[in-house]
Amino acid sequence: MGALLEKQLYAIFFSDYFWGTIVGLVLSIIGAYALGSIQSKQLKSEWTNNFIDLSIDIIRNLKSTIDQLAEARERSQAIHQDLLALIDAELAVFGRNREYSIRLSPELRGDLRKYITNIAIIRTRILGNLNQFNMCHNRAEEIESQNIEKDTISIRQEASKYLVQANKATDDLINLSREGNDLIRRLEKESTR
Repeated sequence: MGALLEKQLYAIFFSDYFWGTIVGLVLSIIGAYALGSIQSKQLKSEWTNNFIDLSIDIIRNLKSTIDQLAEARERSQAIHQDLLALIDAELAVFGRNREYSIRLSPELRGDLRKYITNIAIIRTRILGNLNQFNMCHNRAEEIESQNIEKDTISIRQEASKYLVQANKATDDLINLSREGNDLIRRLEKESTR
């Protein structure tokens, strides 16, 4: 009985079918690993390119909106808050997708974040100064309705200071938006790597 079992095991372990199955299993494991590795690299590359495309689109939209803001200010001598809200929307889109920037080179990632952050800071300065201007202007109107001329003049002068600061911040925003062209060029170069 033992010799028969030994012959059968010998026949099984040294048969072409057994070793074909083992080799097929090993090759399947290697193939699955290689396929997973290739797909992972392709997915990372796709995520990087999608983030780069999104960043380029955001920068172009910001530049376009800031150009519209400059044109509207030139035309109407007023800073339009609806355009500032559009800038905020673009900043929010970048903020929601910011974690994908990790795939960019450190220098480009830093410059992109700095650009977006500076736009957000300047936008906040503009809105803050416009809100202060509106508060002073409304207070001056209220005091003027009470026929207190002396206080109205000083409050209107204070309001005009805030308006000047808002216009200066808008000029800073317009100048900063011009740096977007260099960022777009660098992002496009990064996507072809």
